Amino acid sequence: MYRILIADDEELEREGLKKIISKNFKNMFSFELAENGREAIEIAYKFKPDIVFMDMKMPGIEGIEAIEEIKKISISSKFVIISAYDSFYYAQKALNIDVKEYLLKPVKREKITKVINNLIDNKKKEESRIKKEIELKEKLNELLPFIENELVQSLMLNDSYKTDIIKNLRLLDFNGTKGYSVVFEIYYDDLENIKDQYQRNIVKHRVEETIRRVMKENFDCLISKVIMNRIVVFIELDEDRKDDNYFIRTQIVEYSRRLRSILKEKTNVRVSIGIGSIYDDVNMFYQSYKEALIAVKVKTISAKAVHFEDINIANTYKDNYPIELERDLIEKIHLGNIKEIKTFYNDIINWILIQNINNERKKIYLYELKAIIDRKLSEKLGTKYKMFNDVLDGRDDYNSLNELRKKLWNHIRESVLELNKIREDNFDNAVLESKKYIEKNYHKEITLDDVAERMAFSSYYFSKLFKQQTGVNFIDFLTKVRIDKSKQLLKETDLSMKYIANKIGYRDANYFSRVFKKNIGMNPSEYRNINTKSM
Repeated sequence: MYRILIADDEELEREGLKKIISKNFKNMFSFELAENGREAIEIAYKFKPDIVFMDMKMPGIEGIEAIEEIKKISISSKFVIISAYDSFYYAQKALNIDVKEYLLKPVKREKITKVINNLIDNKKKEESRIKKEIELKEKLNELLPFIENELVQSLMLNDSYKTDIIKNLRLLDFNGTKGYSVVFEIYYDDLENIKDQYQRNIVKHRVEETIRRVMKENFDCLISKVIMNRIVVFIELDEDRKDDNYFIRTQIVEYSRRLRSILKEKTNVRVSIGIGSIYDDVNMFYQSYKEALIAVKVKTISAKAVHFEDINIANTYKDNYPIELERDLIEKIHLGNIKEIKTFYNDIINWILIQNINNERKKIYLYELKAIIDRKLSEKLGTKYKMFNDVLDGRDDYNSLNELRKKLWNHIRESVLELNKIREDNFDNAVLESKKYIEKNYHKEITLDDVAERMAFSSYYFSKLFKQQTGVNFIDFLTKVRIDKSKQLLKETDLSMKYIANKIGYRDANYFSRVFKKNIGMNPSEYRNINTKSM
């Protein structure tokens, strides 16, 4: 039921207007009546009217002034002025305060009903719009943690160059102009003394929510869900912030240690915290994350909140580590080419082994590399991915490092083979769909990359398996489809060679002629002459 406030100093006018509305809109409105502007304001404060009919001239506070006050306390109210004054001055003032109608007394019943119908229609539209906005906001709020988690993972994998990633960062008010990463490693084995699984889950949830709450309250940041017993955070800094990096660094270390104490006190769960360096570009947040991963694994430092720049190897790592090789390795793992993966893997391992640092530091490099690879493989294999968490256990000597190198490689190789097997299991349908797509769209500029992306495969892998399934490579299949169609057009129409070439996806008629002759043994004109004569 909608609410109407009628303000007029003449009782006959008030009651008459109420009667007209009640008669024409049965059971649609509740009413309040006021005999002056002050009373109208007092009633509006509690009544919050949807529609206000206001007389222009009343004792004390006049109509315009009363409307201005009511708008402050009931912002959704719609106003209609009823006046005996046909004055441009009053009409202009009414327009300036967004009065919906200016009616002159005496007002006809038809005019009143028309005005109310219009106001109610607008009210319903506004309510519908607000409802949709609220529903959209609620859905967005439900999705935001998932979007945030995906964005953190994208930053971890250095996917920040993608346009949609940048757009989603903006959606979360995260500009990514300057910042750094923090990694929390949670020791859930501290909960083994809690036998009840339900109680263990409650404590886990409390740990994760405490980290999220404290970080969100104190920093502009993105926070991941738990990934392999870790929570990854990317903290954004104001690019105009004048604090030096050392101050920022000591600040986050202090907050981290405080948070660690809170968690230990409230949940009795230990947490190690690694902090990466500050970078001025979102594309380098990946580097800060890698540094935080190294810092979180350093056990030789007594503090449990460790900044990467406090580790002796930090400067060597930042200056010399083969970042490009690592990116290439991750890309090859994505493509599934075992031979190329091994080449890049060996190059990185050899770089680690020849560094002039002790074996404990080399182990840190290996762990960091393993963590990056684990993340990529778990993303691809999901629950089928088996973590090789004991890979860094063992003796602290050179032979042990070589053994670790072999164990880690076998782990990668088995995982990639499993990934390739899953792809092959899904590929039959993909090949069938790609053939249908080619047969339907042969006249367009189709490339291997386009179709592979459409089928959600890498170009390399798609090309390899397409040939295995069909017996021909992608280009030969596309060419056959186009040539078969051109043969049909040459036999059944008198279209020009240029038109036919364009019709089947070739923009150059001469090129079409060469391809046709290579496949059929004669040029298109000869083929047409032979086949039209025999018809």
